Amino acid sequence: MIDRRALALVALAAGCHDRRPSGASPPPPPVVDAGECTAIDYQHQLDVAEASGAAWLAGPQRLLVVSDSGHDGAYVEVDAAGVVQARGRLPLGTSGDDVEGLALDGDRVWGLTSSGQLLAWQRGAQGYTLVDGGPLDATCAATTVNCGANYEGLCLAPKPLTDGCDGYAASKEHGTLVCLRRDGRGWAMARDRAYPVSDKGKLADCAIAADGTVWTGDNGFGLGAVRQWVLGADGPTLVGQARLGLGFPEVLAFGPDHTLYRFSDLGGSPSLAVAFRCPDRLPKAGPADGAE
Repeated sequence: MIDRRALALVALAAGCHDRRPSGASPPPPPVVDAGECTAIDYQHQLDVAEASGAAWLAGPQRLLVVSDSGHDGAYVEVDAAGVVQARGRLPLGTSGDDVEGLALDGDRVWGLTSSGQLLAWQRGAQGYTLVDGGPLDATCAATTVNCGANYEGLCLAPKPLTDGCDGYAASKEHGTLVCLRRDGRGWAMARDRAYPVSDKGKLADCAIAADGTVWTGDNGFGLGAVRQWVLGADGPTLVGQARLGLGFPEVLAFGPDHTLYRFSDLGGSPSLAVAFRCPDRLPKAGPADGAE
């Protein structure tokens, strides 16, 4: 969740004053420093409030996008062009509604709240059914918001990665990706393996590409970087970085053909959206701030 005081920086990042009427939709985000990625046709304004997490659904070939806290699990399903095909609310059980990360694993969509609650849903003809849930990190009460490690993202892999992890939870508070391993049909943290990939208070999301590299997004209007990492025994190695559109990458998700979807949370509806096809990698880059 972004500090609302940062909203004023949108106009500054665009290099002009925002003179649109109150309540008007934001302008389409310009493409900046795309590097090896090529922008594809996509709805620049996604009809969902405060996009907070997303996961590609292979069966119906749609992207599930959930709203930030205050919207009671509201979601939309959009097609590959960003057109809304379905909407509803994810059942939340006794957890809070601050679902900050989504990831698909088999027939389950997993969601991670900022307080560390992990929830699982299965998709059916009538929407989503909550089938599992509980604390991944029990430090905070279930319904608190932005507590403790303040988890902002979740990324899962279909098979073990080269570092032995099966996925990661992104902690905004610490700027780290915390290793997750399968535990039956659920997940457990390997707290001894946490990769520093961002400065404190900036990490917004993560996504795992088909080649096993991990992509992260940083908060910061006009400055939010998308970074590509190789994670291993020696720690995180930065492969490349770019700014893909204006705003900040609150949400990252991979779809077919190495398509990267990137959404900005602007504190309301619509949410800024862009999509890029990234067949290889982001531009080569050295260490970035907070990622030595």
